[in-house]
Amino acid sequence: HVIVPRYYIYNASLYSSEEDYYKVMGYKPADGDGDAQGPLENTDVFVGRMNGYVMFYAAMLQVDMPGQGSDGMISHAWAWMARMLNHLPVKRLHISALEVFLKVAGFRLNQVYRRQFQKLLATVTNEYIPKMQSLNDADARAATTRLASYIQAQEFFNSPEGRDMPEQDESSITAC
Repeated sequence: HVIVPRYYIYNASLYSSEEDYYKVMGYKPADGDGDAQGPLENTDVFVGRMNGYVMFYAAMLQVDMPGQGSDGMISHAWAWMARMLNHLPVKRLHISALEVFLKVAGFRLNQVYRRQFQKLLATVTNEYIPKMQSLNDADARAATTRLASYIQAQEFFNSPEGRDMPEQDESSITAC
């Protein structure tokens, strides 16, 4: 339910406590056993967990599946990117999600959409990244720098690690 990270503007009159606000945002109990009374996970853990969901989603969308046609599921990745870039305000969670999504699905997006994808990345570079850099959050700045480096180095031309899986693994052809 959190593939496009949710962000609710904090309004003290809508929540009984700051902790209730974070629960609405998707934060889980820190102890991991579902104890709703304990402290919530910190932002680093939350962002890491959300990045895992986004990475898994991006991996599913960029796979070439037989019978899906030339575009497969990548059109859903394009739609995700559009939703993400139109989602304001820009926060650390959005920056990190965009970074991991592009690192996983950027290669396939570039293969299918070429010029449109590169125009989208130019928009990210010229409009989105400056907004990200203005945040007063060291972790957001780090993710922004990684995203800018990914785009500037044109890493989307390189297949991500693990994308091209072998047809069979070595263990099935190795004699004992």
